[in-house]
Amino acid sequence: MNEGELVRYLAEAVWFPTALLPSQGVEWKPIDDRSARATLEHGDVTASLVFHFDDEHRITRVTTERYRQEDDTYAPWTGYFREYEEQHGILIPTEAEVEWNLPEGDLPYWRATIEEITYRTG
Repeated sequence: MNEGELVRYLAEAVWFPTALLPSQGVEWKPIDDRSARATLEHGDVTASLVFHFDDEHRITRVTTERYRQEDDTYAPWTGYFREYEEQHGILIPTEAEVEWNLPEGDLPYWRATIEEITYRTG
């Protein structure tokens, strides 16, 4: 469960991109020209996601194997990010959705549109 929450933190960091910097503990390993694995450790928990990028170096999706409580196993999991806009000087995706990639087909379970974001400073 803790690993699943750390995976979620990494995926949601697209809305606070400085959280993905190596100075924040994220270790990056390139896979190819369009993807890289990000790994984060917190205490005794480690989580990794593969980030996929478009021609403009924006994150388009994240993929991993994630614990699925419904059947007590790990399953492929994908988050999609679209429609980047600048908010408070930071370029973020304003549309996102998440799905399980199950043998019987993809199971989308969360979708959002970001209309406004506020960052706390200090």
